[in-house]
Amino acid sequence: ILFDDPASLYSRHCQWVVELDGRVVAAMTVASGREQTRLRSGLVAKLPRLRRVLGTAALVRSVWRGFLLIRHSLDFRDDELVGYTMAVLPGYRGRKVSFDLHAEMWRMAQKLGLSKVVGAVESHNARQIALVEAMGYEKVATCDRSSLRRHGLCDLHKYVMDLQMEKRDAR
Repeated sequence: ILFDDPASLYSRHCQWVVELDGRVVAAMTVASGREQTRLRSGLVAKLPRLRRVLGTAALVRSVWRGFLLIRHSLDFRDDELVGYTMAVLPGYRGRKVSFDLHAEMWRMAQKLGLSKVVGAVESHNARQIALVEAMGYEKVATCDRSSLRRHGLCDLHKYVMDLQMEKRDAR
């Protein structure tokens, strides 16, 4: 339902994939801060349809978890292009796949006239934290999710690369 709906943050137009040798080896959700706000607000209209597919109990659980995630999430600005939920298959880690996704985000942000690229990184993901810091992202916020540990959630860091600053530094 959500993947086929262009008004959903989880639709195919917000999902980026990397293919190597005809195989999808990585994926990431990407949307501007403005687009995220618009797409999240449109989810309410989909609830009746989701209820028919999932059933009432599963929908209530999903809505509750979604509420917790949004309530305990980071704020994104309209001038930011945000990448999160990046996944790379184990056999392809350490082969610059994540770097290539970030480089594409920089190009897309500039094309859209956005001034910042943001990575939302879970606190336990030391490999991704090391990568974004090595690429020049700056950690600007942390969302404390300690009350949600029992739901399997950890803290979330917001890393920002200011593309305007990068342009100035390149001169």
